[in-house]
This record gives sequence, C-alpha cells and structure tokens, in this order.
Amino acid sequence: MVSETEVGKFTFSLRVSHPTLTADDIEVRVGQVARHKINAGDMRTRKDGSPLPNSSPVKDSLCCFEDVEGPGATLGDALLTAARRIEARGEAFTDLIAEGCDADFYVGYFLGRSGNDFSIEPELSALLAKLSIRLSICPYDHIE
Repeated sequence: MVSETEVGKFTFSLRVSHPTLTADDIEVRVGQVARHKINAGDMRTRKDGSPLPNSSPVKDSLCCFEDVEGPGATLGDALLTAARRIEARGEAFTDLIAEGCDADFYVGYFLGRSGNDFSIEPELSALLAKLSIRLSICPYDHIE
C-alpha cells in the first residue's frame, strides 16, 4: 500500500451525515457507537456545551465514528482495513448511501519535517468508490 517511510502520523474517522435521519438512526444503521453526533437543526457547541459564536443550525445530522490512529499501520493499510470492515456489513451501509447519506473518511495527516507523500492504491480507490466513501485529507505541517 504505502511504505512505512512515507507515513508521518495520521488519524482518521468515518463521518456519516443525512438531511432527515436523526444521528441516533445513523448510529444504529451504521452499527457503531458514534464518538460525536449532532442532529439536523441543532446548534454547534463547544465541548463544554456552550454555543459557538455566529453559529447557525446544522443542515444535516452527523455522526463521527471512532478515530483510527497511526503509524501502527500505514495510512493506506489502515484505510483499506476500515473500508473492508464497512463492506463486511453488507447492504446496511450501502442502503444508507442509497437513501441520501453522505460518508467520508476524514484524515488528519501530519507531515514529517522533510514532508511526506503517500499514494493510494487502486484496490483502495475502487473499494471507496464502491462504498461511495469520499476521502478528505487535511495535511498538517509536521510532527513536533
């Protein structure tokens, strides 16, 4: 997938949103307990529960599921493992997507001091496309 020398530190989570399902419904249908969830129409808040300034009601319900962290595995291998787990759930996940859910793997990628690159293999790309899971990557300068 991706060589160990290419990988800085990374973390990623599965995010699933839907305009009409509640966050609880998404959580049940995905078959995992969400680390964070919010319902459509709710206001975004800080961790302490206080409202964010200039916040407006969220458009879609959203569930963020367990973070996966590296470099215990390469980024590509970790993503492939997570995608295979979702694929193993069968039609439950693909039915959610067909009903209007939006899903992505949100990756925080911390570059090494020399800057690291990585590549995504065709097998992973094909599986993400089959599952309709977007890959959203947010690079950070470097690991302290």
